[in-house]
Parts: sequence; C-alpha cells; structure tokens
Amino acid sequence: MTRIGPTAAIAALAAAVATPALAQRLPAIVVPDHYDLHVTPDLARETFDGEATIAVRVLAPTSVVTLHAAGLDIREATLTSRGRTEVVRVTHDQARETITLSPPAPLDAGPATVRVRYGGSLGDTLRGFYISRANNRKYA
Repeated sequence: MTRIGPTAAIAALAAAVATPALAQRLPAIVVPDHYDLHVTPDLARETFDGEATIAVRVLAPTSVVTLHAAGLDIREATLTSRGRTEVVRVTHDQARETITLSPPAPLDAGPATVRVRYGGSLGDTLRGFYISRANNRKYA
C-alpha cells in the first residue's frame, strides 16, 4: 500500500473538485519559458496596474497566442518575433477567462516575446491579486 502525505492528499482533492482540466489548459503550440511580472497596487483605489513580459517558444507557425486573463483589463499587447515587434489585436473570452492575441502576420516557429500591459480591481474573494483589510489598513 502506498501512503501519501497530507499535502499530496489536499492537492489531489483540489484537483478532483476543480474545473475540468481541459477548461484550464491553453493550446500547447506556444510554450512559456520565463515570466517577468511587474504589478503596482493602488490600495486607496483598490486597483492595480501591471506588465507581463513572457519569453515563449512557438513550436509551429501560428496566427494566435492564447493566455489566461481572469479579471484583467488588457490595455496593450505586443508580440516580438524574429526582431520585429508588433501591436496585436486582443480578443477576450469571458467564459474561459482567456485572451487571444492575433498578430498582423502569423508567428514563425522559434523564440518570441509576449508583452501585455494590464490593470484590474483588487477583489476581496481571495482569488488572483486581492485586497485584505486588518487593523484599519489595506494590504494586497
């Protein structure tokens, strides 16, 4: 008989009650290698601004890149590939909590960089980047 520790048991339980795995998976044609995230909270207004720079590998030519974006207001997105940086069209899928980035021309296979400027609200649901209150102060 194999025994698992409490952490593994909790992780297994969380996986069992989570949304179906396919709903959480992104297309595997663009694979992230490194994330560089900058987030600036504004506690007085209970909002935040941020920028994500993601080094990716494009495994085959593609005309779209899909990212998770639950609760984010996307302000600008660019893709850099083969030395060219282009502003891309952003399409939101509210039901899947994703965005799809569409460059003017398909991306070739190889390394690329995705840059997204975004903002959002500091919610109080303990999901994502959220606000907490204690001792007459706000924390994010």
